[in-house]
Amino acid sequence: MRIRGKPEVEYNEINKKQRNQPSPTPTPTPTPTTVDAVAVKYEGGVSSNIKAKEATVDISALLSEKLGKLMPYSGKACVVDHMGNCGGDENDNDDDMIKSIGFNKMSGILEWKNAICLWVNIGGACNDYDNEFLDNGRLVTWYGGSRMHKETPVLVKLIERSRKKIKDNGVILWCRFVSGSNTEPYFCMGRCELVSHEEDSHPVKFTFRLVDYEKINESENEKFQQFCEFK
Repeated sequence: MRIRGKPEVEYNEINKKQRNQPSPTPTPTPTPTTVDAVAVKYEGGVSSNIKAKEATVDISALLSEKLGKLMPYSGKACVVDHMGNCGGDENDNDDDMIKSIGFNKMSGILEWKNAICLWVNIGGACNDYDNEFLDNGRLVTWYGGSRMHKETPVLVKLIERSRKKIKDNGVILWCRFVSGSNTEPYFCMGRCELVSHEEDSHPVKFTFRLVDYEKINESENEKFQQFCEFK
């Protein structure tokens, strides 16, 4: 191959010298301050035709297994598959045996037959709005999608379900730290109870109380404290 403006002999000599020079030491990529560890990406469960909206979540089993814990893999699919399979046969909870659950990966809210889960990113420079933890982590803000409004069916169901003061109110919050393209696995914050919502704001803003705050906080959960103290 010829390089424009340089004779081929001269180019070969230059190329030879370059090959004999030691390679420059690559500059290490700085570790994001808000992401402790990026987990291996989840490869998915066993293929099925099950959709989240048609599936039932064993909420008691889910809280027993995941409350106050990071998921073992990054991404929403890991959370959704575990929610749809928790509480079943012990062998079905092995990663290779979990059935895959279909869902919309782009939405910040996911409806199940008996539950709703909310996704929250903490950190990151590309958010249109910032989710916040208030009152030392007892409260959290969440925003509906840009195309959602006060009459969007899933938001109507969210308000209705999160107002019910019952043990298994079925609104589950999942949070993760984000820094650039790096993300941590999701952390289970447990159940949410509606404190207020601004239905005429855009996007619609919600403030929830974490029902399981005391249970998570009593063990001095380090990751939970990181979420609560993030500014």
